[in-house]
Order: sequence, then structure tokens, then C-alpha cells
Amino acid sequence: MKKWKLFLLLAIIVVLSTTISFLAYEFYSVIEVRTLNISLDIVGGAVIGMSGDTDKLDFGAISNGNTVEKGALVENYRKEPVRIVVVVSGNVSPFIEVSENNFMLEGNGSRRLKLIARPVDAELGHYSGTAFFYFKRT
Repeated sequence: MKKWKLFLLLAIIVVLSTTISFLAYEFYSVIEVRTLNISLDIVGGAVIGMSGDTDKLDFGAISNGNTVEKGALVENYRKEPVRIVVVVSGNVSPFIEVSENNFMLEGNGSRRLKLIARPVDAELGHYSGTAFFYFKRT
């Protein structure tokens, strides 16, 4: 019985130390997170309504089967290169594609990304979410 308790204790210690190490590394590796709110209205018929907002990615009104592209400029003001990872969350996420993801951006460099809304067979309504731009150490 003592061997079983010792084994269980060792297993718990291994799992906890692995989890703590992973979380510490993840928090250390992310330098900065920038966010953009996203909104999209899926409507019936052949309608495309654009928005000129610059503080968020508002794709306006779009019908199923159509495509709308918006641009986002990602800039690295640091001297060292960073890895850029883009994650889209919210109920809009199934309809949003990112032109480039998980790429290296050189120090003092910039890159324009396309975020593409492409709903197919989606229910009509309003969809929203957030695009997270993670700047990670390399």
C-alpha cells in the first residue's frame, strides 16, 4: 500500500511541475498582445455593406458565399525579431481567415495582413469576436 501512495505522490509532483513549467514558459514567451474587435452581419440576398472604421475590423453586411477583405498592419518596434501568432475568437471565428499566421517579423519591421470574412451556409445575424495578435520571443 505504501508503494501505491508513493507512486501517486510522484505522479502528482511530475504533473504539477510539468504544468507549472509550461505555464511559466508560455507567459515568458509572450511579449505583447494587441487586440482588434471584429464584427460581421450576415444578411440574406446579394448584399455587401462595407464599413470604413479604423479602430475595429467591421466587415459590415455580407451574404453567404461572398467575401470581404480587411487589412491590418502589424508593426514590430523592437530591435529583435518576434513571432506573430493571430488567434480569432468569438462566434465570428468560423468565418474569418488570416492571410498569414505564425510567422517571423524582423526587428523594426512591418507586414500587412489580410483578414478575410467568408461565410458559407451561416445563419443570418450579427457575429462578433476579437482578433488577438500575439508577439512572442523567438
